[in-house]
Amino acid sequence: NIYVSLGRYKDALATFLVAAKQWPCGLTWLGVGIAYYRLEDMGRAEQALNESNILNNLNPKTWAYLSLLCMRQRRDEDAEGAFNQAIKLGLADPYLIAEVGSENFRSGNLPVAEASFRRALTFSDDPHIHMHLAR
Repeated sequence: NIYVSLGRYKDALATFLVAAKQWPCGLTWLGVGIAYYRLEDMGRAEQALNESNILNNLNPKTWAYLSLLCMRQRRDEDAEGAFNQAIKLGLADPYLIAEVGSENFRSGNLPVAEASFRRALTFSDDPHIHMHLAR
């Protein structure tokens, strides 16, 4: 996770792949999926996120990243369903929720974008999220 937070996605990917091989669980595969997603390898990201979801379908972050991935692939219904599941499971990461909002904004889904930014603000009063909402 340190590599991901530093934007060193190739290093994160290498670390998470080793971890997933040694300790295959939902969290290690989620890390692999996030790294591939950030590296814009959507095919491998989807495989890893699906594996994460198979191993633990109760992780709201896995569902949120599946939503982001589906939006990038213009699979709007799948994206909406995955995000709804993330919310139902208690997604509380304001930056991830705001990222979903930004992707919805880019794709022209303004009502979902607004709702996402408003939800993100319930967890953080970050001025960047306020700026996204103001757009």
